[in-house]
Amino acid sequence: MLTLHPEYQEKVFQEILTVMPHIDTELTKADLDKLEFIDLCIRETLRIFPTAPIIARTSIKPIKLNNNVEIPPDVPIVFGIRQLHIREEYYGPTSRIFSPYRFMDEKVKTLPSSAYVPFSYGARNCIGYFYAKVSVKCCVVHLIRNYRLTTIYKNIDEMKPVLNVSMRLIDKNMVILERRK
Repeated sequence: MLTLHPEYQEKVFQEILTVMPHIDTELTKADLDKLEFIDLCIRETLRIFPTAPIIARTSIKPIKLNNNVEIPPDVPIVFGIRQLHIREEYYGPTSRIFSPYRFMDEKVKTLPSSAYVPFSYGARNCIGYFYAKVSVKCCVVHLIRNYRLTTIYKNIDEMKPVLNVSMRLIDKNMVILERRK
């Protein structure tokens, strides 16, 4: 998403420079905590392109839905996380647009906790959530600190995801790295 939005990539780069002014500066946990705009970018990217686009569960007791449909016990249920994350009722008419500032909006802060679930939800959420969050943030920091990223894509609609156990794009190697000086 940062390749499609160079203005956000530059803002991320400038934020990184506040904690890593020199290329060989060691990154600490305290430094990572200061990088708030990167968090917003990662959250928004995972909203549009969740790592696991679908999850499946089996009901253990009857579940009554808002539309008065009742799901009996022992029925497999599949949740489309990506579909949930782009619902206009939660994220408004710009739900399909990358906007990192979305997570600073008071309306988003009042959404049900199950409206944003990039690592699943509840008792069976991803055990590696914290590790993944820190790993991705470290990767983004080092990548953007060292390289300017571009892509051949012109917009998000050109990106065609493959929905499987994890989400990825049909096209491969669509990011171009240019070493920063």
